[in-house]
Amino acid sequence: AYPCRTRTDDFTAPELLGIDLRNTLRDKSAENFAIAVMLFMLMMQGKHPYAHKGGSYSIADIKAGIFPYGAGERSVKINNAKDLKDFRDIQPEGPYRFIWSHLTRKLKNAFYDTFSSDGLHYKPEKRYSVKAWLNLMNAYYKALPKMTENDPESGKVYPKGLKKSRSIKYITCSVCHNNMPEDRFNDENIAVCKACERRLS
Repeated sequence: AYPCRTRTDDFTAPELLGIDLRNTLRDKSAENFAIAVMLFMLMMQGKHPYAHKGGSYSIADIKAGIFPYGAGERSVKINNAKDLKDFRDIQPEGPYRFIWSHLTRKLKNAFYDTFSSDGLHYKPEKRYSVKAWLNLMNAYYKALPKMTENDPESGKVYPKGLKKSRSIKYITCSVCHNNMPEDRFNDENIAVCKACERRLS
């Protein structure tokens, strides 16, 4: 029955942002949001879930549920974007894009559903409980050995590339030594990627 007027906006649930907390009691759903933010930041090496390309984000982004990471074909539409190109323009690049790609589909869906305005668990009453997050994190932990077997980068804190798909054949370029999908090569027997072919010609 005792309100707390102090807060850290980064961990404050969207529905409480901009509200005078001296007269508002928080509930478990607000704590569940803060826990989800903390878990995301642990998995993404400190990156806030609403941090866009370039590292910036605003309270308006949190309130609007503009989550810059996609899950499968789902993505937040920015400025009435017609395709994923506009969406990718706000997704953080480099290590964060790689880390995100190596998470399990279930974990990506859980984060998307929690932080995106069209997510299944975005509304306060629908948020994942602590127990649900524990189950998701345990499932990720159990999946790691198989994921690492399929792609050793999945076991690294900072993967050096996107997660490999089991349905795609990968070839190591004999020039740049990058392991890439076979469609990046004109002739897999020569094992020189298209980019290196262009540079060498």
